[in-house]
Amino acid sequence: MNVAFYQGEAQIFIRGIGYAGVIGGTDSSTALHVNGVYLSRSSAAVPGFFDVERVETVRGPQGTLYGRNATGGSVNVISKMPADEFSMDASLLVGNYDRYQIFAAASGPIVEDRLRVRAAVQLEDRDGYTVVTRPGGSKDRIEDKSDLTARLTIDYKASDTLDFLLIGDYYRADDSAIVWFYNGPGAANNPFYRDYLADNGGALPAPRSRHVSSDITPFNKLEIWGVSLKGTLQLGDYTLTSLTAYKKTNPYNFNDTDLTTVNAFTQLKEEDHRQWSQEFQLVSPDTGNFSWILGLYYFHEKNDIRNEYFLNHVDALFEFPDDPECCLLRLNGATKTDAFAVFGEAEYGLTDRLKLVLGGRYSTEKRDGSNDLVFVDFLTPVLDNVAPFDAKTFNAFTPKIGLNFQATDDVFLYASASRGFKSGGFNAGSYQNTPFDPEKIWAYEAGIKSDLFDRRLASWDPLDRSGVWRYRELVRPDVSAAQAVTRGEGNTTLYPAGRRLAEYAGVARLHLKHEGENPT
Repeated sequence: MNVAFYQGEAQIFIRGIGYAGVIGGTDSSTALHVNGVYLSRSSAAVPGFFDVERVETVRGPQGTLYGRNATGGSVNVISKMPADEFSMDASLLVGNYDRYQIFAAASGPIVEDRLRVRAAVQLEDRDGYTVVTRPGGSKDRIEDKSDLTARLTIDYKASDTLDFLLIGDYYRADDSAIVWFYNGPGAANNPFYRDYLADNGGALPAPRSRHVSSDITPFNKLEIWGVSLKGTLQLGDYTLTSLTAYKKTNPYNFNDTDLTTVNAFTQLKEEDHRQWSQEFQLVSPDTGNFSWILGLYYFHEKNDIRNEYFLNHVDALFEFPDDPECCLLRLNGATKTDAFAVFGEAEYGLTDRLKLVLGGRYSTEKRDGSNDLVFVDFLTPVLDNVAPFDAKTFNAFTPKIGLNFQATDDVFLYASASRGFKSGGFNAGSYQNTPFDPEKIWAYEAGIKSDLFDRRLASWDPLDRSGVWRYRELVRPDVSAAQAVTRGEGNTTLYPAGRRLAEYAGVARLHLKHEGENPT
C-alpha cells in the first residue's frame, strides 16, 4: 500500500490500483474508510490519519462486504477508542524549517461501566520548503504547513445489550502547501504560451528544481468536519449494527501555474462537498460450521465545484481588446449521487477443515449534475454554457465464491473468485459532459498462509492472481484505456530471528497489459 498527500488530497494505492487525480465527480478505485465510514472524497481522509489505533487493509476487489468503489481494495483507519482507566498522552516534535507538532490526548471513564470519553488534538506548523522569486527579484518561502486536527469520541453503554459510539472530528489547514514544479518541456512548448513568456520577460525555472517564480501568493485552505454514530444491539446470539455518518469537506486553493513572475496563468479551485450514509448489518453467531452476515447500505452526496483559470497568454490567439487582464475561464459544476446496496456473505463448513465461502452484493447508483462553462475577456462574454448531465443509473451484481482449507494448525490454503464494481459518472467542473462507464473486475486468487517453527517463520504466498478490469476514468479525447489485464505472483516471508530482531523479505511480480483504442 502506498499513501501520499497532494493539494490536500489523500492518494491511496494498493498494488498499483487507486486514483491520483483531484477532480470532483471522480472516485478512487481504492475505498477509504475511517472507523467504518466510507469517504468518497479523498481530501476528507486527511484528518483520519491522526491518533490512529490501527490501519486495516484488504486487497481488492472487495465487492461483497466493502462494496462501493473497492475494485483495488479497501483501507479502514481505526482511531484510538476511550480507555477503561484515565490516561493522558502528549508529544512534541520539532524539526528544521521551524517545524513543530504538538499532540495531546486524554481518555477515561466519566461514569463507571457506562460512559467513556477520549479527546485528542494536534497542531502542526512549519516554514515552506520551496524558495519563490517575486517580481523585482525578492525571495520568499512557500509550501509551508499549518493545520489543526481534533477528535472527540464518546462510548456509551446504554444497557447490557445496547452500545453507542459517537465520533466527531474537525480539521483545518491554512497554508501555501500547493506548488507546481517544472519537470521539463511539455505544455510550456505551446507556441502561444512560449511567445507570451518571451514577450513579457518570463523564464521557466530549471527542471525538477524547488526554486520557482511567481507573481502571486498561493494558498491552500481546507476545512473538514464530520460526525458518526454507531449503535450495536445484541439480539440473543445475533448482533445488529447501525452506522450513520455525515461529512462536510471544503477544499479551497489558488495557485500560480505558469511558474514565472509573468501574470500568465493561475488556477483557483473550490469544492463544497457533503455526504451522508447509513448502513445496517446483521451478524449471526459463529457456530463453527455456519455463519453469515447480511446488510443494507445507502449513500448520498452532493458536490458543488468551482474552477477558475486565468489565461492571460491567449489574448493573441483570440485577438481580444487590449486589456491588462485578458481571459477568465470558469469550469464550474455540480454532482449528486444516490447509491443503494444489499449484500450478504456466508461461510459453511463442508468438513472440519474445509469451508465454502459464498457472497454477493447488488448495487444501484444514480448520478447526475451539470457543468457551467464560461469564457470571458472581462469586457464581453465569449461563451456561456450551462449544460446539465443526463442522469445515469449504474447497476451491478458482484458475487464471490471461495474455498478455505486449514491443512494443519500452521498451514492455511485458500482460493477465490470475486467480482468488483465502481460506478461510472461525470467529469464535473470540466468541459466534458460525456459520462464515463463503470469499472468492473473479475479477480482470481489462490495462496497459502503459514505460521511455522513456533511462529518464527510466517509466509504469505499468493500463487496466482489475475484480473480483468473494464477500466474507465477521466473522459478526455486523448486518453482511452478500455481494458486492463493484470497478473501477479509473490512470496513474502517474515523470520523473527529473536525477540528483538525480525528479518523481512519479499518478492513480487506484477504484469499489466492495456487493451483498447489507445493503450498508451
